[in-house]
Amino acid sequence: VPSADDVWVLRRLLEIAMCMICAVAFGFPGLLALRRWLRPGRRFLLFLCHHKAGGGALARWVEILVHRRISQPVFVDSDYLDDLEKIFDIVKSDTHALVAILTEQTLM
Repeated sequence: VPSADDVWVLRRLLEIAMCMICAVAFGFPGLLALRRWLRPGRRFLLFLCHHKAGGGALARWVEILVHRRISQPVFVDSDYLDDLEKIFDIVKSDTHALVAILTEQTLM
């Protein structure tokens, strides 16, 4: 038969274990949400990449369709052809997703 001291120690160990489980279960998602909230936002929802001749009109059409449904800006790669470094920086740090519009000319 366990003594009263043994039961007390066992209860405290179980309480500590439950607190640790709750801290991990609730703390980790909370830290992720805080990190996302503190991180600077990205300007563009999508970066649309396309073949110049084969997908330019299709890219603009997709941009219009997405913008009608979602009010976040969409970046089309032909918007800043004068400075390719700017395009690379935008893809790297200012867009949530890259979408490549594949046409017959793109796949050649």
